[in-house]
Amino acid sequence: PLLPKIAFIGTPDGGIWRADNFDQGSPTWKKLTDNLLSLSIASIAISPMDATGHALTATTPLNQVVVYAGIGDVSSNLGFGGTKRGILKSSDGGVHWKSLSVQQLYGLDIQSIVPTMLDSGNVVLLAATSTDKTSRRPGVWRSTDGGGSFTQIKAGLPKGGVDQLIADPSDPMLFYAAIPTKGIYRSPDGGVTWAPMNMGIDAALRDGKDDDRDGTNDNAEESLAGATNIQLSVHFKDNANPALRTHAVYAALNGSKTNKLMGVFRL
Repeated sequence: PLLPKIAFIGTPDGGIWRADNFDQGSPTWKKLTDNLLSLSIASIAISPMDATGHALTATTPLNQVVVYAGIGDVSSNLGFGGTKRGILKSSDGGVHWKSLSVQQLYGLDIQSIVPTMLDSGNVVLLAATSTDKTSRRPGVWRSTDGGGSFTQIKAGLPKGGVDQLIADPSDPMLFYAAIPTKGIYRSPDGGVTWAPMNMGIDAALRDGKDDDRDGTNDNAEESLAGATNIQLSVHFKDNANPALRTHAVYAALNGSKTNKLMGVFRL
């Protein structure tokens, strides 16, 4: 919304593209990363802070817009894609890109990358999964130097890959992570520590109905333990009076047996 004319997209096997006329009916897209070693983009996000460490505004020059992208195999053609080489960062609106944290994040699928307002934009969070089921490296990672290096966060989190990580627009310190078969976790301190917020979901799924549509009511898979894909969204209702601002977190759970939606829950 702050940059209505500018949009970036990351594609599974075609790299990153930018439109400078996104507010028009048929925007024109230009490719930005064909010279890079991997074009498999799993996630992309614009930082809320510009390259000078100031908050992004509608008047921020394009050459000061900071963009992050996470590399990962999300192609529908399984096994087809570029090398999983960490993250990409541009500090000039997509003209130039750097590969960062290649060794630390090598082989991981970066499902979400979340630049933040914390420490002038130096704090960056990401969610990672891996096709290597024996790996201990999938999960939540946190950077305090703008993506130059990351530390895996384990406080309060179970082992395993993270489907999605999102920020709460009502509070720059508040984040949510979705972990398959484990549920939804919340961090109130900028991604340093986490705690589950799953109360009531399993009880709601024991409703005498066939929520995953496999032909059986209330089977064991109709539960958080059976949710192999969880997607999150935060609805933020702004208000001129900060005391009246509200937000709600929603979680959509897909079942393991049918991969069909079992329900959407407000947390």
